[in-house]
Formats: sequence, structure tokens, C-alpha cells
Amino acid sequence: MKNIVPLQIWEGESSSLIEEALKYFQINFCTQTTDTSKISNCFCSNCKKIKTLTHPSILWLNPIKNYTVDDIEKIFEKTQFNLEENEEYFLVLEKAHYLTTITANRLLKILEEPPKGYNFILLTNNLEKILPTILSRGIIKQFSNKNESNNLEEFPLLKYFLDKNKLNDPALFTTKLKELEITDNNSLEMLNILFKIFVSQKNDSYRTPNNMNEKEKLYLDKALNFIKKQLLIPPQSGSATLFWKNFYLNFPK
Repeated sequence: MKNIVPLQIWEGESSSLIEEALKYFQINFCTQTTDTSKISNCFCSNCKKIKTLTHPSILWLNPIKNYTVDDIEKIFEKTQFNLEENEEYFLVLEKAHYLTTITANRLLKILEEPPKGYNFILLTNNLEKILPTILSRGIIKQFSNKNESNNLEEFPLLKYFLDKNKLNDPALFTTKLKELEITDNNSLEMLNILFKIFVSQKNDSYRTPNNMNEKEKLYLDKALNFIKKQLLIPPQSGSATLFWKNFYLNFPK
């Protein structure tokens, strides 16, 4: 297994996410084929266990209602053991938007520094209900019909952070900000969208490394780190306009 990210947050329709997760595990654990177009039809021993959620290297949590402290304790009970060298273990939290403030905060430390070999995949149909402190610690993958162009049409203010030529005109940005009705609620959604766009660009830089120079890669890292910090301190009640003014002025140039 190569290039596994310890914390992934997947957003999309529930059944599609489950299908994608099962395929992801089959690709990693199947012993019969490496052909990703055929792997969903494989029924080797590992694939059978994956499809029935009984694979020994996967803990799959699926609460009926909100996550409880007992659910989270199962995670700590499992991760207290050291894994063998190169061994990988996956913990899937289906319906991660069912995490309460208490259970989410209980998870924070282990999500920030997962024990070696342990990997978390959080599945959700609503990123807005996931704590920003969790979002900032992982890689977000979106499996939905809402694409980047739709997001930018809905929130045109985000275009100012994707065009470096627009990052040096605070007067124009302020004028546009006054025209739009930015609220505290959609500010968090906008931050998440911007974060996902830059994550996508970062992932593209890994897939096609020759298409981006080192200076551009460094800029992506700075932008991502900045957005992560802002996710931890979203706008307070009634401060959305001031938040975005400061966000623009301090955004990496």
C-alpha cells in the first residue's frame, strides 16, 4: 500500500460513498486482481470479507443515531495495539455528521496524530456538520454532483482567491463584498469549498508533478495552511463581512 492518507473525509450520497469505500478497500487488499475495472466482481477471500464488513483490518462504524462515547471507545480500544511493520488498519466512520460535539472532540487528538498504520475514513453527506477542527486535519474528497464551477457560480466571491491578479485589489474586493449577502452560515460553507478546491489542486500537483513548479507548489501549501487556520476560527455572529475583509487582506499572495 502506498501514499495512504491517515485521515480522509469523503462527502457524497451515502450509498455511493459505501460503494466507493468498498472498492477502495478491494483495491488495497484484493489478492486476485489489480484491474480496477473488474475488482468489484472479485470474490476472493479478502473481497468477500470486505463486502460483508468483516475484514480483520477494517473497523466499520455505522450508528443508528448520533455517535456515542461507547462508539468512540471502540476506536481507542482498537488503536491501542501496535501494528506490524507495513501493516495498515482502517477505521470507517459512516455518517460522520452524526458525531456530536462531545464525540468529535474526543476524537480530535487521535485524528491529529493517528498511531502508525491506523487510517481513518469519515463518510458524510454534509461537510457543514463536521467540526472545522476535524476538516482541517484531513484530506477532503467529494463524490457528488456539485462541481467546482457550480460552487463558484453560487459563491462568486471565491473567484478572487483563485486568480492571483485579483488578490492585489482590496478596493474591488470590498465593493464586491458589499454587493453580496454573505452570512455567518454560508461563510463556513465557502471556507470548506475553497479548502476542497485547493486540496484538489494539491492532489493534481502530485498526479502531474511536471505541470507545476516548486514556487507554485509552495504557494499551494501556504494557501492550504492559511485556510485550515481560518476553519478553526470561523466568523462569529454578525462578523461575516469583517471576516472576509481580513481573510482577503491576509490571504497568501
